[in-house]
Amino acid sequence: MSGGLSATTLYALLFLFHLYLNLSVVASSTLAYALSMAVGFSAQKYWTFRDKQKKMVAQFSKYVALGVFNIAMNALFMHKMVEVVDIHYTVAQLISLVVITAWSFLFYKRYVFRELIEEHRPQRAFGIDPD
Repeated sequence: MSGGLSATTLYALLFLFHLYLNLSVVASSTLAYALSMAVGFSAQKYWTFRDKQKKMVAQFSKYVALGVFNIAMNALFMHKMVEVVDIHYTVAQLISLVVITAWSFLFYKRYVFRELIEEHRPQRAFGIDPD
């Protein structure tokens, strides 16, 4: 759900910037992606991972670091798919979003919200791993 909310925000802003403000596809996509990151962080923190830790600055720093990387990769993907391969920009954005979402979820789970997951993990009993 949080990914869907973030994706909806991204697409709404992409259309707004490109179709109504006449920005280039790459600039529109980059701005939309950056703004949807704030929505994505909030949704991931409070909804997906139900994280109540007070380490917002540290978590957001990691989130933004990945976000900056993702923005660069999104711009690269959009440029290559739209300008070089001639894929329609909405389809290109969907492909980019799917790829970036996959590696981002793993990063969030392992590095950004990891402590919460570790705290709720069942303990080993009698030397047997619960996983």
